[in-house]
Amino acid sequence: MILYKSSFMKQLIKIIIPLICITTFSSCLRNSNDNNSKFVLINYRYGLDNELNTFDDTFIKNVIGHGNIKIKLYFSNSEQDEIINKALRIGFFKIPDTLNVNDQFAGRFNDSEIVKEKIQSLRIKYKNLDKKIIWRGMLPYNNPEAQGLAELTFLIRKIIKAKPVYKSLPAINSGNIQYYFRIVKFLFR
Repeated sequence: MILYKSSFMKQLIKIIIPLICITTFSSCLRNSNDNNSKFVLINYRYGLDNELNTFDDTFIKNVIGHGNIKIKLYFSNSEQDEIINKALRIGFFKIPDTLNVNDQFAGRFNDSEIVKEKIQSLRIKYKNLDKKIIWRGMLPYNNPEAQGLAELTFLIRKIIKAKPVYKSLPAINSGNIQYYFRIVKFLFR
């Protein structure tokens, strides 16, 4: 009787373990394919020449004393969903093209002027919607459109900062060589 139970258990294990492996493997494949699809494209320039560009899956961080460091950065489907849901909730695609920018500058910025004038910008492309908003300095919280935009940009920065590849970057004013080894590790893995 004990021999029967042990051989039965062996047969059961031979069936269950491969099923678990197949299920796990297919789940991993599904998740990796999901993470590779891009349906929300973002170009976000902020701070000291930092730039997220999901059009080409890059992020540039300005590190004072070391220049700009460029890394590959991807958003998962769930992160893209979170961003676009927030953008749609705040009416991002209906906000004016310029916020808190002097009238003399409004509407005449090109990409090189944005960097030169320390102007921040956020462009989101989703389905047939494509919108770019520019602003200078802090967004005024007495303006509901600006408050919504501030919440959206905070969400994007929060998602970026949670990424392991971002965490490997040196602090904004770091001079420590160990951070460079982390960057090299992520770039060449």
